[in-house]
Amino acid sequence: MSKTDVLEKLIAIPGDVNLPKLGISEENWQHLCNEISVVIHAAADVKFNEKLKIAVNTNVKGTQRVVELCRELKNLQVMPVG
Repeated sequence: MSKTDVLEKLIAIPGDVNLPKLGISEENWQHLCNEISVVIHAAADVKFNEKLKIAVNTNVKGTQRVVELCRELKNLQVMPVG
């Protein structure tokens, strides 16, 4: 598969890890659940002077929300961690 073929598969979906269901619309959520097989979670707050409540919401709860999405994905093959 060429680089061009891979890039044609990419679709940007707006969202926010700080919101329930990642701030993803119901239509996009269903599309993800039915079509996605690989999830790469890279959202994080790396300001080490951020208020704890904000950092926890982004870094801990945001990750929990991504895992909740992954549990609903019908074709999940890979979610790299680390």
